[in-house]
Amino acid sequence: MYRHTITEVTIGKIRPSRNNARTHSKRQVEQIIAAVRRFGWTYPILVDDEGNILCGVGRWLAAQKMGLTKVPVIPLSHLGEIEKRALMLADNKIAANSGWDRNVLARELGELSVLLPEIDLDIEIKGFSAPEVDMLLGELIDPEADPADLPPAPAQTAVSQKGDLWTLGEHRLACGDACLETDVHVLMGGDSAAMIFADTPYNRAIRAIVGRGKIKHREFAAASGEMSPAQFIKFLTQWMRLAARFSDEGSIHFIAIDWRHLTEILQASQDVYGSPKNLAVWIKTNAGQGSFYRSQHELIFVFKNGDAPHQNNIELGKHDLDLLAIDRGTVTAPAGCGKTHLISQALARHAGPKPILVLTHTNAGVAALRSRLDKAGVRPSYYRLTTIDGWCMRLLTLFPKRAAYDQ
Repeated sequence: MYRHTITEVTIGKIRPSRNNARTHSKRQVEQIIAAVRRFGWTYPILVDDEGNILCGVGRWLAAQKMGLTKVPVIPLSHLGEIEKRALMLADNKIAANSGWDRNVLARELGELSVLLPEIDLDIEIKGFSAPEVDMLLGELIDPEADPADLPPAPAQTAVSQKGDLWTLGEHRLACGDACLETDVHVLMGGDSAAMIFADTPYNRAIRAIVGRGKIKHREFAAASGEMSPAQFIKFLTQWMRLAARFSDEGSIHFIAIDWRHLTEILQASQDVYGSPKNLAVWIKTNAGQGSFYRSQHELIFVFKNGDAPHQNNIELGKHDLDLLAIDRGTVTAPAGCGKTHLISQALARHAGPKPILVLTHTNAGVAALRSRLDKAGVRPSYYRLTTIDGWCMRLLTLFPKRAAYDQ
């Protein structure tokens, strides 16, 4: 067993070996820099007698970018040339051969994602990107489960029975069937609803939507995957008719559904409400399960009951609305409505580490935007501005084989 000594050497006296097969992206080097700045230099660089780096090229690149003049190294003078080459591969490959206890990893990442910001650390200092964390937590943890919100385990014998009505101050909670007029009548007690938000079952088995984590959910009593499309349309129509009957004329009804059942809900609602007033998209914190496209949204149809005027508490245009305070969203507006000004305002507030890509249709649009951004004092480093077709052509030339692009 050799006893090695750690020493400091001038960074210019060491260099990557010509046999180095390991590559390091700019992003990884930035991660190493962040770790060194926060945790210190935890792993010395391994070098031979000639200053060739056997292990630790990434740390050497990070040190160069940090402007360090000296780095800690361990000289390995006892190895032959073949042993050095073997070590260079083994040091990287053996570490890559290890695995993860994914349940423990998910728990650690989930907890650290909350704790790290409390000590002013970015979550990516762990080496995992935010999308990687979201994907792992989405696979192993119920994305909608907050431990503080979890109810106690249900008793073997239910306390509430069908027909029970619970009064909670001014609120009423009924145990019953929304497709039965008698049960809805018990709930409403002679009143009518001014607005309805309905989270109807999606006619999908709960086990197909959630349940890979520790938290398990029971199936719905109805519309839990057992209905045919015709049966599901009949089910939706039944409770929609009752919802309309027990609500005010002109009341707005928000009805949540998934993308798979757009046809059924539109058919069911046609005879009850007519055409929808709008469609809202709820962008959720985490993506759901899946291996192709993992949905990170739910759809909420907006209907009006009857022909009476609806109550409008939003009153767009009457009150100031700070669009720039919204984290995610889209703005759709015709020409002349100030989109260029809105883009310049958004970029002026940009504080992220990466520039924002801004695409427009024409070179004239590029020139107009750049002029507006210059006048607003927006730094060029905050954005990348080009035309849509120009950006697409650049993307094709970067990946010619994958794009089958014939230059």
